[in-house]
Amino acid sequence: MDKLIGDAQVSGLVGVRAFLEYITTMRDVGAREGEATSEAEGSVRLMTIHKAKGLEFPIVVLADAARRPNPGREVAFRLGDAWTVSPDKLESSPLAYRLARAQDALQNEAEDKRLLYVSLTRAQEKLIINGHMRMKNGQAYVDGWLDALLEAGGVLPNAITGEMGKWQPFPLSKETGWAIWIAPFENEAIIKETVEKPTWPESQEEPLFPALSAKQVFPTIRKERPHNLLDPRTPPARVVGDMVHKALQHWRFPDDPLLDQMLQTQAQMEGLLDERIVQQAIQEAKALLLRFRGYPLYTEIDTALERHHEVPFIGVSAQGNAQPGFIDCLFRTQESWTLVDFKTDELRNRQTLLAAQDMYTPQILRYRKAVEQWLGVVPKTLLCFLNVEKKIMVIEVD
Repeated sequence: MDKLIGDAQVSGLVGVRAFLEYITTMRDVGAREGEATSEAEGSVRLMTIHKAKGLEFPIVVLADAARRPNPGREVAFRLGDAWTVSPDKLESSPLAYRLARAQDALQNEAEDKRLLYVSLTRAQEKLIINGHMRMKNGQAYVDGWLDALLEAGGVLPNAITGEMGKWQPFPLSKETGWAIWIAPFENEAIIKETVEKPTWPESQEEPLFPALSAKQVFPTIRKERPHNLLDPRTPPARVVGDMVHKALQHWRFPDDPLLDQMLQTQAQMEGLLDERIVQQAIQEAKALLLRFRGYPLYTEIDTALERHHEVPFIGVSAQGNAQPGFIDCLFRTQESWTLVDFKTDELRNRQTLLAAQDMYTPQILRYRKAVEQWLGVVPKTLLCFLNVEKKIMVIEVD
């Protein structure tokens, strides 16, 4: 109210009627305290760079030009006509995802340059660019657009820090130039305290994992796997196996409307780009899933009181080395706990089945030992082969 009365006195409208008309006019034009109309003389307009397109002003201020954009983490990228999604944290980045991410980065860089061009060409007479500078170990650093502009003008950040508090002119061409002004840094006292390093009594006990403690080697959950860089004529068995495991992890089967999309995404994450090969891989994975759904073990898992998929763990070998792994399925019935390890290897006879059983038995025994340590019970342990002469074969490991 005091401001309105003051405005009325300045305007000379001291009568009640004239004052009310003045208030009505202000309301109609939408003027508010602290905001000037766009046509007002001496006003300052704040707007985004996008809204400034096509407009020009005598003086333009580009604020916070040294801001570093936060790239964030994109969930999905488009590569041609296909989409590729971000892999799980414990999985390697497939070729398709890396290509799409690189293409997206180039597009973002081009858009960033276009925005900078728009912001620099809005000024008719004078352009003022504002930004901040970082000092680290006596060296000056700038980021964002300000870094690009200094580099384009041939100015090194360290070359301008010696003349703080005054304008420093730099020529851009024969006709134009620019000047840089740096605010003086405030001298701050840095207090360093000397703290004595505590002495700890030497332990008389042996380390829990001798080999791990000696080598200081920490396990990687999953190693990088080579990607399929060439277009195969048939889907690689490893890719089909990963697709089946992904479906089993989420317990999705051919009657689920989301299954095809999940399998297609998994195939693309594994590096398959040929749509014909992707569809063939989907059909092979769905055939294995449909075969398993007709087996009694599916019903036992589906009706279990409790079930868990892709359970991560890190075990320790007899030599003290860390051994990471994932348990495909762990479920509980009224009778007991059961551990299942699914295998998608194509086994064409009994000899290959016995060889696969011998190869996978030590692995699943480590899983069983881990479950025994967690739950205090020994689970029933099953190797479930999904493709033994086009049939299901379940072997209980003692």
